Amino acid sequence: MRTITINYGPGIEGNPNLHGYEVINEYGQTTGHLCYGEMLEQVAEMVHPKLGGMRYAMFTPEEWDQRWARRQERLKAPVSPAPELLTEDPDHGDV
Repeated sequence: MRTITINYGPGIEGNPNLHGYEVINEYGQTTGHLCYGEMLEQVAEMVHPKLGGMRYAMFTPEEWDQRWARRQERLKAPVSPAPELLTEDPDHGDV
């Protein structure tokens, strides 16, 4: 028998403006924010004997925080400058 907790309401992922569902398994791993259909799919995948997988990633709150921090670091990485604008068309001269 499995213990699956489903939370609904505002404050998902610490954001008071984010409404939705989160599925928490018996190991404390959570999906984070899901819409209603995604929540149903996740629970079905977790409890159906022939499926038994997880459709959406599930991590502990600490693991979600680590993933978020890594993502933020990647976004801070320098971006190469945009290519210069095309100023001349080889077939038709100046643009």
